[in-house]
Amino acid sequence: MKVAMIGLGKLGLPVACAMVRKGHGVFGYDIDKSKSERYRKGVCDLYEPDIETLLTDALENGFSIVESLEEAVNPADIIFIAVPTPSQTTGAFDVAAVIEVITTIAGIMKNCDNYKVVAIISTVLPMTTRRDFLPALKNVLGLPGDRYGLCYNAQFIAMGSVVENMLYPEFVLVGEYDTRSGDLLERFYSQLTHAPILRMTLENAEIVKVIYNTFIGMKIIYGNTIMELCDAVSHADCDVVHDAVTYATDRLISSRYMRGGMGDGGGCHPRDNRALSWLAREISLSADPFKFVMDARDGQTRYLAQVIGAEHKKRNLPVAVLGLTFKPNTDVVDESPSLLLIDFLKRDFGIRPRSFDPIIKNDPLPREPHLYVIATAHEELKGFPYEPGSAIIDVWRMLDVIPEGCSVRQMGVAQQVMMESPTAD
Repeated sequence: MKVAMIGLGKLGLPVACAMVRKGHGVFGYDIDKSKSERYRKGVCDLYEPDIETLLTDALENGFSIVESLEEAVNPADIIFIAVPTPSQTTGAFDVAAVIEVITTIAGIMKNCDNYKVVAIISTVLPMTTRRDFLPALKNVLGLPGDRYGLCYNAQFIAMGSVVENMLYPEFVLVGEYDTRSGDLLERFYSQLTHAPILRMTLENAEIVKVIYNTFIGMKIIYGNTIMELCDAVSHADCDVVHDAVTYATDRLISSRYMRGGMGDGGGCHPRDNRALSWLAREISLSADPFKFVMDARDGQTRYLAQVIGAEHKKRNLPVAVLGLTFKPNTDVVDESPSLLLIDFLKRDFGIRPRSFDPIIKNDPLPREPHLYVIATAHEELKGFPYEPGSAIIDVWRMLDVIPEGCSVRQMGVAQQVMMESPTAD
């Protein structure tokens, strides 16, 4: 099929490349003209594994990055909209950019003969598509039917594995205004993946997307609670507890996101929790678990700051936070728990830590002993040149061997003192 991808950011571009890989013709458009020009040359500043190779292959096999919305919309059977919906000060999503795009698209579609489906990828709160997006189309085109269709089609992808998640998803979510709209999207995705295609109302699909994201945050909170518990209980080890949970695939669903470490982060999950917390207040839900998740995230990060503060006071070593991205294999620092930790260290303990990240900040740290904190589970940090005389707080329990001349505290493994290197003085 021929499709348009409106918005070529960290979601839209890799997803478009995945679609091209499966034989679809994609017309990509982004309001940032300079970015589009770089993409046409195969140059991409997104941090996604093999993205430049994927982009080059896509450009050679049916990916056209066009200069106008008309060039993207006119030939397309499906118009995917993947523009940002940032948080407002209230916590709710700002959907103004989506409405602006839809309004412009409607004017273009008015002069098109072929049936098209407008598919919203951007994350929104429940009721948004029918309440806010549909009127923008209806005002120009009338209700969906013979001329066009409308779907909410959020993706479940993670930074660092967008293409893989797109081609091999757990399921495909299709919120449909009517049957014809969903039929076209189902035909499209049947050529893209063998995953189940779940069709439902627009509102159900909107809820599935945000509940999926916020449930991950709840699992991380629970996993970190187990880590904190095991940190305090003699002879306990949170990884042993986690590994036991991996067998409970019936009642506990799965063990992913429950291996204790840092809090949830990234551009999606925290903001989705805040948005649902705002909605919980707006519609007077009897409970607000979404606020609890964000409060617990702060509390657990503050607990790590207390551990670091105590070790800093004891050892009088400069603190170095290793890892600033919100997770490995991405350069995204939005809502990074590492940055939240640094903020707590500055505010509550007067510690101004140094920092290093192998992806986004490659300036070397001074060659002197530090109190190192492994905050992001980058594989590169296993071989980091830890200075002898240093102490290491290994939040993720990554280090299989204690670096020479150093001592290590593994969070979530009960111990009275740091483990010393056998060769330490």
